Amino acid sequence: MRKPIGDWVESRLKKLGEHDLSRHNSVNDSGFGRDISRWVGKQTVLPSNVLTIALVGKNKGHPAVFLVDLPLFFIKLLCPEDGLVIDPFAGSGTTGIAALSLGRTSVMIENNLQYCQEAERRLREETAAQSHEIIFQLSLWPK
Repeated sequence: MRKPIGDWVESRLKKLGEHDLSRHNSVNDSGFGRDISRWVGKQTVLPSNVLTIALVGKNKGHPAVFLVDLPLFFIKLLCPEDGLVIDPFAGSGTTGIAALSLGRTSVMIENNLQYCQEAERRLREETAAQSHEIIFQLSLWPK
């Protein structure tokens, strides 16, 4: 079923820049890209199975950091309000930040000590205004 294009698209399409006229891949080689020129002249579009989210050029102590909006989308979609979010590959903690911002409980697992420390730092800094408990537990398994 086709969906109507919102009013914001009309104003955005009037201001197409050089990078809007063809697929523009992200500058941080994440594999994300955009091509909004395909929307010119259309009143409706087919919903996409691809999420389009603005990119972040910041490296938060991890080589594959993504915007909090990505896990926010899936947590809202798949996790009930009193649910538990488990991230077995926590990396820089983005999913934990998203979960806490939505009032979910979060368990993050990461096997790289540096990434664990970065995730803990980000959780404390980026969720400081919210009331919740952050427990950092280091468990080292024999290799």
